[in-house]
Amino acid sequence: MHPQIAQKPAQPVRTVISYRAAIAAALAAAVFIALLVALAKTRRPWNDEAMFANPALNLAEKGFMGTTVLEPARVLPHLDKYTYWIFPLDIIALAGWYKLVGFSLMSTRALSMAWTFVLLAEIYWLMRKWSGAPPVALLAALITAFDYNIITAASFGRYEPMVAALGFGAYCAYIWLREKNLLWAVLASHACIALCGMTHPNGLMFLCGLVFLILYYDRKRIRIRHVAVAAIPYIVGAVFWGAYIAHDPQSALAQLHANSSDRIVLFRPLYAVRGELDRYLRAAGLLQHSAGHSGPIFLKSLPVVVYVFAIAAAVANRGLRQHPGYRALLWLTATHFLYQCFLEGTKFPYYLFHIVPLYACILAGVVDYYWTADSNRRASLRLALAAAVAIVIGVGVGGAAMRVRLNTYGNMYAPAVSFVKQHAGPSDLIMASCDFGFAYGFRPNLLDDIRIGYFSGRIPQFIVVDEIYQANFDAWRAGSPDLYRFIERRLSEYDVVYNHNSYRIYRRKDSVL
Repeated sequence: MHPQIAQKPAQPVRTVISYRAAIAAALAAAVFIALLVALAKTRRPWNDEAMFANPALNLAEKGFMGTTVLEPARVLPHLDKYTYWIFPLDIIALAGWYKLVGFSLMSTRALSMAWTFVLLAEIYWLMRKWSGAPPVALLAALITAFDYNIITAASFGRYEPMVAALGFGAYCAYIWLREKNLLWAVLASHACIALCGMTHPNGLMFLCGLVFLILYYDRKRIRIRHVAVAAIPYIVGAVFWGAYIAHDPQSALAQLHANSSDRIVLFRPLYAVRGELDRYLRAAGLLQHSAGHSGPIFLKSLPVVVYVFAIAAAVANRGLRQHPGYRALLWLTATHFLYQCFLEGTKFPYYLFHIVPLYACILAGVVDYYWTADSNRRASLRLALAAAVAIVIGVGVGGAAMRVRLNTYGNMYAPAVSFVKQHAGPSDLIMASCDFGFAYGFRPNLLDDIRIGYFSGRIPQFIVVDEIYQANFDAWRAGSPDLYRFIERRLSEYDVVYNHNSYRIYRRKDSVL
């Protein structure tokens, strides 16, 4: 080497690792975004999405928060003027979002994506705080992002991402501020919980989690003034929400009562445990699944098995149990699980969105701990740990890719909507699931009346029966025979003019017009 040419210093190992981690994270983010967008474009809409979108669109365009696409007769009084059965903050957020970016199915789902990115940042920050290691935090965020439950909910227009982002945001706010100013930590974290609770009742789960964290970290520091400060956000929220309820308190009570039955199963422990098992079995693809879905759906059970083993390994290992951060993580996970088991009675699988990030954090912590375990078993152990992570991510990516390939929007939903558009006149009453509104439009002649006129007395020109309608018909056959006989008589007055991919479209016979 020429003496005047200085030798370039070797790049530090830590810098190389950080650079590679950044490249890997960027590639993972690109894949994640691509899957989210593809899922959002190819997945048919569901009635839940339309139930939230319709009042939000009315608020954005007409200034009132009524749900005009649902038939409210005898079940949800004055629903066309006031929406009380759904908590208001998600509707308000959607309305503002529509004013900003416009209304469509894709924009509805884009808001869920945005909240999911907030959640992933919170999971990274929490795990970095608990583990003290950025790579472990990055792994936790990565597992969270590509878990099948997360990636499918993130591309769907429900409120789970918003609830979770606000709830985990409360945890972040408290842990971040508690060492600087405990009073501000209490106020900020409970403000997040108040917003979370005004979005969905599952905000109570995050309130339980926040109370645990406060007691875990600062039970000796809490004073009456902290309790008083914690109450402020709830009082403010109650005032604003109460002002809206005051417009029609009787309708508010009736709507909330209709949507709150069987929510709490604390006093039916056997039913609660059995229902919780069913929640996980459905999420694992071992029970019924949506129409149009096929393939090795049972593979969704593999990540559940991985999480169970990760939790067992964390609980069994004294080093992990006694680690301050991981101990907080394990107890917080137990808090979420117990709430979902005994205080959340609907047992919907999509509520796993609120606990899967904690499972992902536990798995990341276990992988990190055992990765440097006994050198005599290090190779085989590392292979098992890598396989565990690969299973969770692989099932999530593979499952999402399979749903994209099925394209239930293009193959099932769009043809049915197109048929109605072609054959129905602008004044023809159409009874169909409210999700028709995304492609057909929330027009005055579109009505979601699942009892097809039993209470309302209205007679449609077209009836669209999808799996949601059919499932209710089947349930009423045994549980409400009078209603079912009415439905049979009503459908006998119609001809089946379309029957394809779980959609049947009935048109009223000319002889009964």
